[in-house]
Amino acid sequence: MAKEFSKKYLKARALSLVRSGEIEAGIEKYKQYLGLNPEDDDAWAGLGGAYRRKGDIGQAIESYEKAFNINEQSTYSLVNIVSLGAARNWEQDQAKRRVYLPKAIRLVKEDIETGEGDYWSWYDLATLQLIQGDVEEAVRTFNYAADLTPATAKEKFRSVLSNLNFLKEHNPSIEGISVVIEVINQHLS
Repeated sequence: MAKEFSKKYLKARALSLVRSGEIEAGIEKYKQYLGLNPEDDDAWAGLGGAYRRKGDIGQAIESYEKAFNINEQSTYSLVNIVSLGAARNWEQDQAKRRVYLPKAIRLVKEDIETGEGDYWSWYDLATLQLIQGDVEEAVRTFNYAADLTPATAKEKFRSVLSNLNFLKEHNPSIEGISVVIEVINQHLS
């Protein structure tokens, strides 16, 4: 019982440290936790998020890929792999995107169609549509996701905006990125 509590504490502490800006400490806690529980896809995804915040795209992608290899239904992991690959945009990322992008779109649409998805699923779909180059559809989907987002949840818009700004900062050649950033900014006003 104490060991199980200790594992749960490590994972919760890792997330707390990352959210408070202590990213290196959070990464170390995730690594400690994953040493004890290497099959926890959620923890691998959390580690990926920590590396993303640190700006280490390669480590972030690697962590999200470990999460996805454990749970191939994880839209969260797969969307992040595609998004980070689009941000970095190396030749190897472009090759992976050709494989992962259609799979990510299919999984997100399945979540939406089965009712398992919420407004986050719509934001994921819009981001994938943008990366795919379907700017008009992405704008419609971002607006739809924003309409589904509770009015009291402005932090959700900030999270989406943070991801879009990350994409723009690392790969400003993504067609329509400025347009969808403006769409989200309008919903923040």
